[in-house]
Amino acid sequence: MRKLTAILSVLAILLVGCQSKPPSLDIRLDSFTITPSEFSLKAGSTVMLYIHNAGLIEHDFNIMKLGVNVASITNHEDREGILWAVSLEPGEEKDVELNVPSEPGMYQVVCAMPGHLQAGMTGTLTVLP
Repeated sequence: MRKLTAILSVLAILLVGCQSKPPSLDIRLDSFTITPSEFSLKAGSTVMLYIHNAGLIEHDFNIMKLGVNVASITNHEDREGILWAVSLEPGEEKDVELNVPSEPGMYQVVCAMPGHLQAGMTGTLTVLP
């Protein structure tokens, strides 16, 4: 009986260690660029984003709601059109979990810090069915 209990305990530990991790994506924010500027993710999936602000100033990474025109964003505190956001100080790195929207389509990605959107710090997330 002790042998069976020991075997079951080892199997339980191995199963916990084998749980699959969500897919990941590295994002770099720097000098008014988002890299990659275009990426595709599966609708309704969970993805780990590893975001690094390689710049010398604060940046944020915003995924806009489907159909929102980024020209309507006037400053980084204008949150009505933003679906998901994270801010990073210079040199900061964050590992964050993103629950990808369930509705397929093209979502605009922007840094909404003053002047950054106008400098072209944008991208596109394509949510695939």
